[in-house]
Amino acid sequence: MKNTLAIVQSLAAQSFPKPRPNEDDGFAAARGAFEARLFALARGHDVLTRENWEGASLEKIIDEAFAAYRNRPGCGDAFDIDGEDLRVTPAMALSLSMALHELCTNALKYGALKSPGGRVRVSWSTITSSGGDRLAMRWEESGGPPVAPPTRTGFGSRLIERGLARELDGTVTLSYEPSGVVCAIDVPLP
Repeated sequence: MKNTLAIVQSLAAQSFPKPRPNEDDGFAAARGAFEARLFALARGHDVLTRENWEGASLEKIIDEAFAAYRNRPGCGDAFDIDGEDLRVTPAMALSLSMALHELCTNALKYGALKSPGGRVRVSWSTITSSGGDRLAMRWEESGGPPVAPPTRTGFGSRLIERGLARELDGTVTLSYEPSGVVCAIDVPLP
């Protein structure tokens, strides 16, 4: 799988060469977003590869998803993580990895990671119900600029709300509270 991702990255680099001076900035942004998504997927694969694709530690998935953002000025200590570590399936690991990447990207562009002192809190717990154990995860931003619901739904929001819920047979709710974005994830555990 890592070889396939490397081939896709190479295809992207060859198909979408770096823009020249005075070229469209929108193109450069789209290419950058595509590459960042490939790297996020690769980081999820790295965790699974280290675990022989038998599942992964949720803490390691979260740590890898945040790694690229912790190195940015002002973001290093912006993350609060709270939850007991648990093993998740490969499908769950990849889906959560991609969703967390999209949440981080949006927080950096528009939310808590855009402002000095902004915070992101990610917490989770296991809920036992008659239907089996479930993962309840919550992403909560604070300290960023005031938030308003977006006027259009972008790829990241669709991936989070629809793709994640569909892939993991659960529910995902994005709320645009004035104090910051809140994402609630409720999915069955194996």
